Amino acid sequence: MEQKKANNMNLLKEKKFIVFKYLKLVIKKGKKETNEKLLKLSFSFIKTFRKKNALIILLEGIQKAKPFCEVKSLKIKGGIQRIPVEIKQKRQKRLVLSWLLINTFTRNENTMVERLAKELLETVLLQSKTIKMCDDLHKIVEANKTFTQFKN
Repeated sequence: MEQKKANNMNLLKEKKFIVFKYLKLVIKKGKKETNEKLLKLSFSFIKTFRKKNALIILLEGIQKAKPFCEVKSLKIKGGIQRIPVEIKQKRQKRLVLSWLLINTFTRNENTMVERLAKELLETVLLQSKTIKMCDDLHKIVEANKTFTQFKN
């Protein structure tokens, strides 16, 4: 029973962390209240499409779009090589949230609420640009995996 409570507490902390992190990324010129409203409205929009909790859908989307490694540039023998490096959990979440934000702004829906909601829903269904960005990054890593021996 205690372990179940601990797991629920960790899940709540993770939800809060992700929501606050996303709000921090979205906030421009101190408009925190309007961004909170946008997030709440997009969560209610998601709830109308799916009968699940919107926070759970957000977490699922983040889990599915997380990259496991990225490439860093390093000068080796006079040339610059791109070396695959593993990413920490915090950086993975940060990358996914920034990709979600970028792709939300580039969508063609009328309102920001619809854009955010549809991007999240498509991410869960593995059809969004965010998933494509993650796959592209993994392809680059796969192409440069011969340089892993030069890692620090």
